Amino acid sequence: MITDSETILWKKVTKDHKEAYDQLYRNNVKALYNYGTKFTQNSALIEDCIQQLFLNLWNSRKSLKISSFRAYLYISFKNLLIKKIQAHSKSIPIEFSPQLIAIPSSEDKLIDSETVLYRKSQIELAMEDLSNRQKEAIYLKFYEKLEYEQISEIMSVKVPAVYKLISSALQRLKKKL
Repeated sequence: MITDSETILWKKVTKDHKEAYDQLYRNNVKALYNYGTKFTQNSALIEDCIQQLFLNLWNSRKSLKISSFRAYLYISFKNLLIKKIQAHSKSIPIEFSPQLIAIPSSEDKLIDSETVLYRKSQIELAMEDLSNRQKEAIYLKFYEKLEYEQISEIMSVKVPAVYKLISSALQRLKKKL
């Protein structure tokens, strides 16, 4: 769900407030970068796509009708990134990278406990049994904390399909762990 601050910032952006635009960028750049690493390790490509996304956003600010700002960002970023990846290498299929799903975020790096590290390695092993779509849904729900409706938009599936993907993924993880 779009937060009140994002709603306010977006309204200001549509009225040419550059400070609000900068704030939206700062609020979302790390999450978009982390999401991009699930598709490619080419950090320059990810950064280029983020820059292009925000440039497009600024250039289209007057005409865009966005119901969910965060979902819009993820959908647009994913589409842009996949197009650029495909343009760079025609023969490599685009997949949600399974081995990257358990990479700890910057907050997780602060936790230096053996128990946490062990559990993460167990989850990483269990995640290998999930389909790419299940991995992506789990990442968006639990790592990016998106709503089911936003995940539905990003993954181009209906909301009940997202529920089913996450439910079946959690059941498989539970059995494995």
